[in-house]
Amino acid sequence: MAGINPLQLPKWETAPQIDWSPLARIGNAIGEYRRDQRVNTTIEEARAAGKPLDQVGIDVMMAGDRDTGMAIWRAGMAQAERAADNARADRAAASLDAYRRQSLDLQRRAYEEGKLPQGFRRGADGGLEAIPGGPADPEYLRRRGGVTEVPAGFEAAPGGGVRPIPGGPADPAYLGAKSEATTKPRQLSMSDITKLDEEGGKFQNLSGFADTFKPEYAGYGASWIGDAANAAGRYLPQGVVGKTAAEGASWWQNYDRYKNVVRNELFGSALTATEKSAFERADINPGMTPDQITRNLRRQREIATNGLRRKANAMIAAGYDPDVIGKAYGLDLGSIGVKDQGRVRPGVTAPAAPSKVTNSTEANDAIAAAREAIAQGAPRDQVIKRLRDMGVPVGGL
Repeated sequence: MAGINPLQLPKWETAPQIDWSPLARIGNAIGEYRRDQRVNTTIEEARAAGKPLDQVGIDVMMAGDRDTGMAIWRAGMAQAERAADNARADRAAASLDAYRRQSLDLQRRAYEEGKLPQGFRRGADGGLEAIPGGPADPEYLRRRGGVTEVPAGFEAAPGGGVRPIPGGPADPAYLGAKSEATTKPRQLSMSDITKLDEEGGKFQNLSGFADTFKPEYAGYGASWIGDAANAAGRYLPQGVVGKTAAEGASWWQNYDRYKNVVRNELFGSALTATEKSAFERADINPGMTPDQITRNLRRQREIATNGLRRKANAMIAAGYDPDVIGKAYGLDLGSIGVKDQGRVRPGVTAPAAPSKVTNSTEANDAIAAAREAIAQGAPRDQVIKRLRDMGVPVGGL
């Protein structure tokens, strides 16, 4: 049989190239649509059951559907962040409103307690005495005799002259009772005590972070790496990430919460602008070295202590009982550097000599406390005298 010449074989046409990319895009679109359906269905079921979305996302990922679980987890995290932001805004607004009410109440009380009857002045013993030659001066009243103009607090007496109106501002019994009242310490209202209790509690929580911090919680080299590790520690089982990672995540979560409270609510008005800036610079993150975090935590505690000490000194100088202030704070005032336990207010002599300042920090705190005390109604001359007794320069006060 004769062989076939290869050159005589029929030639086939080259097969056309088919573009499958449109079908691939359609398949991807269908897959995304189905994933979105699964995500929406899972979210609705979680909301109906009251289960947190971030935990649902973790469960879905562990079940093998990584993409769906990650989408649900991100939705849960965004929802939690919005809720936290709203809660912080509500707390900040409530705190600002409470502070304004407290400030107005302090101003009103300082004004009311500082008023003096016409014709009188504050005596050396803290009581009231008639101004010589004034409308309440007995000698002046005898000279005026049967005048028709009667000074405030007096009434025309039978037979001429004037006499104090019983129970009025010139009545000796009224003056004695008022003088006795000025020797008592000013009373804190329930709103004052509640505010101090909150401040003291938050201060102690902040102070505890320096004691509970462990080197294993930090040193990641970059903040975002530490944040990722903490996210895993919060949302993955402890058996997966380990006990140290879980404890570190909890520590950082608590620190972030109280740091924001301290910065936005607790010391928003107590810290000076310089102290606020220093507090921000002393912030920490898991990317720092353990030694740096320890130093910064110590610095934060010092700044917070300065704010509490200055406020406590100002309240004591304005006439509030230091024992009540300490109990409201829930701590020993001596532990935050409050050395002067005396009270300065109209008509009151401090029960003990004030402590001498030993450094510029104490002097600055004393000046700041004096200014706040004067603003709240304490007699300026007595406050200045107390500063001088403490060895603090009073120039420019």
